[in-house]
Amino acid sequence: MSSYSPEGLDVPIEQISERVPLLTHLGIRMVPSDRDDAVCAEMAVAEEIFNLQGTPHGGALATLIDYCGAITCARLTPFRGTTADLHIRYLAAPRGSVIRAEGTVVRAGRRLCIIDVAVTDELGTDLAAASMAIAPFNASSEQG
Repeated sequence: MSSYSPEGLDVPIEQISERVPLLTHLGIRMVPSDRDDAVCAEMAVAEEIFNLQGTPHGGALATLIDYCGAITCARLTPFRGTTADLHIRYLAAPRGSVIRAEGTVVRAGRRLCIIDVAVTDELGTDLAAASMAIAPFNASSEQG
């Protein structure tokens, strides 16, 4: 087992977005979910996140997804960790003014937490579908 203890791991989940300048710059924030088995984050559709085509940059959406997935793991499982893998399918540009990511746990093991993240706008347009794996810190060497 590794003795690595990442700096910042002791930061309360609610304060992470305040402590990561990129999240603040993109306007990413946690919002309440209608479901007990999901975690949600949002960001506004604004010029600060646009690419040259005038639509949200894929990297901005990836950051929203990554943050939502990590917080999903931290809030809905006993684990906190780092992203080991992230797969995103970009489906459409938003028609609304808010982009919402909703994360759910597929599996929570000691080696990997698998999280699905669905991204929509407030009109219900499916913008992206993502799946990610989070490697828990100080994970056991046994399969979970």
